[in-house]
Amino acid sequence: MKSRYNRIFQVVGIVIVLCAEYAQAQNSTNSSPNFSETVKSANSLFAAKQPDAALEMANKAIQLDGSRYEGYALAALILEKQGNLEEASQKAAKALELAPAEKKTALSQFRDSIENQKSKTIPIIASPGEIRRKYAALMQIVEDADKAKSPQERTKYLNEFLEKSDDFANTHLAQTNIWVMRAAAAVELNRSVAAEQAARQLKALGMMESQEPKLRALIEQLERKGWTGNPLKMLTLIMGDAEKAPNPAARVQGLQEFLVKSRDFAGSHPQEGSIWIMRAQAAAELDYSFLGWQAGQRLKALGLLESSEPTVAQIAATLERKGWLSDKRSKTDWIGRSTEKIKAAADIGDEDAAERLKQVALTLKEELVKLSKEFGNYENITQDSKLKDSYHYTNSHNTQLEFENDRLKLIVSEEATSTDTSIYRFSQNLDCLLTNINHLRN
Repeated sequence: MKSRYNRIFQVVGIVIVLCAEYAQAQNSTNSSPNFSETVKSANSLFAAKQPDAALEMANKAIQLDGSRYEGYALAALILEKQGNLEEASQKAAKALELAPAEKKTALSQFRDSIENQKSKTIPIIASPGEIRRKYAALMQIVEDADKAKSPQERTKYLNEFLEKSDDFANTHLAQTNIWVMRAAAAVELNRSVAAEQAARQLKALGMMESQEPKLRALIEQLERKGWTGNPLKMLTLIMGDAEKAPNPAARVQGLQEFLVKSRDFAGSHPQEGSIWIMRAQAAAELDYSFLGWQAGQRLKALGLLESSEPTVAQIAATLERKGWLSDKRSKTDWIGRSTEKIKAAADIGDEDAAERLKQVALTLKEELVKLSKEFGNYENITQDSKLKDSYHYTNSHNTQLEFENDRLKLIVSEEATSTDTSIYRFSQNLDCLLTNINHLRN
């Protein structure tokens, strides 16, 4: 872990050094205007992700004034980004030799980071020309993906890019743009392994704090998916998206997503006050009493209910108003609410909702048994096409309907009586079947 942070410091540090020295070079009376302009052009081209052109300008700066270290340092940085570690090391060493005393520490760290990469890289026989060809081939795939005429065609090209850029990216770990493109492709294709790998490398390269708009948006997508190894950041973004939802239905969906995805994290981090504040807020808005009471108890134990921060104070007042801060919890009566709403709360972990869902399933089972005695003849079931489809659909989901002596018999699997999603399916299927059986009464 320590070496990773050192790597971040080294890459960012050398960029800062170069930028600072460029400004100094511009104003220096010892350097020609051509040298200053050349360094400026090299920096601009490098920032614009044109490494070949930037390297050409850096080498030109060296030719203009070989006694200054800036050209060597900039060339070393570009070569390192391109994965040409051997030549980058040579340029860095020359920059270190020419640099003033106050700049030697940062340059020494940068050179050491290159040497460290070299020691971990499997030697390959690849000329600069071969590296450029492979890079250009990958760029062609990206261009084809951008020009794709259908989502299927774009998916094909993005998968091709991820497959063919794998070896190149892992051989040239400092190729930031390749890792950015791999991250973007992995996010679009929802390929978690590739996305997590790209996120780790972008973090090692010091790119996770970038404020460049497109890169910032990509990083937030990685964080939102939980692929950056920061679950709290992921949950905060989910909650933020819920608060910015364009309509009430989307807001409810976002709050439910947050409660589902924060459940395990909250359980394993009982001292993380921010997550319990957000869970209390979501539970209060959705009126999930068990979860609201649970969050209220944690906030009370953490001493956060006395906070004067406006948002927290408002949440505390809401919990007090709902009676969710009392030591003894009062159960919520879910009678009268739709099965969908009960299931949503049960999935999130609301024990009262889970209990009510089980009652719904058992009530429907009893009703079906009662109706089957009245309309259980096999011919009655199969003569109605809609009823027949319903019968077969129900049979495929955790229940089995059989006929004995022309009477309908219900066999409920063990799974269908547990307090999970199968209960919801069970109740829906039985409800559908009962509705169709009732046609026989009319």
